[in-house]
Amino acid sequence: MNQFKFDDQMCQEWLTKPKRPLQGKSPFEQLSIDADEVMNMLVRMRTGDFS
Repeated sequence: MNQFKFDDQMCQEWLTKPKRPLQGKSPFEQLSIDADEVMNMLVRMRTGDFS
């Protein structure tokens, strides 16, 4: 993933650790519930919107 500078370990850690904006779920868990939430989080990271 370009946002992680193609660092597989960093990407894996991001995908598997719980995130507050995802109500404490990991992005990997959230993908099966609502993939749009994960995509929105990635867009916010890319644009610097951490509100």
